[in-house]
Amino acid sequence: MNLFNGVEVGVYALFLLNLLLMRTQREFIILLALSMLFAFLFENSAVILSKDSVGGYHYSDMFHFYLLHTPLFVILSWSLIISSTYFYLKTTRIPERLIPVFTGLLALMFDLSMDIFAIRFRFWFWNGYSFSDGFFGVPGNNYLGWFLVSWIFVLVYQRIRWKILAPIIAFALYTCVMTLIILPVQNVLGIEYMSELIFDLVLIVSVILIHLIVYRKHWHKPYLSSDMIPFIINRLAFLLFSVFSLFVFYKSVFLLVVGIMILIEAAIYISLHRCLYPSVDRMIDLH
Repeated sequence: MNLFNGVEVGVYALFLLNLLLMRTQREFIILLALSMLFAFLFENSAVILSKDSVGGYHYSDMFHFYLLHTPLFVILSWSLIISSTYFYLKTTRIPERLIPVFTGLLALMFDLSMDIFAIRFRFWFWNGYSFSDGFFGVPGNNYLGWFLVSWIFVLVYQRIRWKILAPIIAFALYTCVMTLIILPVQNVLGIEYMSELIFDLVLIVSVILIHLIVYRKHWHKPYLSSDMIPFIINRLAFLLFSVFSLFVFYKSVFLLVVGIMILIEAAIYISLHRCLYPSVDRMIDLH
């Protein structure tokens, strides 16, 4: 079994494990299916529309199973990340309106230390980018895309009554945001490569800070729940891929990147679990 097959089998096994653990959670199963449809729509449209453009991408033909132009394991990975992150965040009891933006942030953390290795394994290819361009060969817009895709999907899922329409509405909204706002602004500013990455990171951080400022006072104490387990398992599995990749493509800078990402993620989890913030109950007690 080569690495391509191993990654596919690993994600399929992870998907089945998530189904087994959450088999009694009807909402999780529904969210898993809807996010799969959403991933199918935006992944294939992105591959088709960006085929001949710099910053576009395409997948290797070494995998076994594809849904149009996208390997099946990629679509399943998206659904696992979005669904398990959403359920994990619900256990933290942050305000409902904060869950979409934090889903985007945590989904982004999954990718930050993973994509730089995936392209070196030649799982997929970025058009017009060498390993020294962008963020170690990855366009900044890839990370903005991870954030926006997850944020917008969960936001739409929360807000609409007919959940079955969430993938289509979220896909349309994401497409509009990228094509009518983000890309035109970048073109006007003449942003490329590292400037693109800086622009995207500033945008993401700004959105998160605005949400925290607006909804800060509504946070509550978290609670322990079995709904956390799929997220923990998925996160450890994807992190294991990054650790394995470090041994294959060892460079001190890669070790530094993965280490920094782990520390940032740890700070996020600590914040979410109220170690850095007083709960509403404590604030009331103090008064």
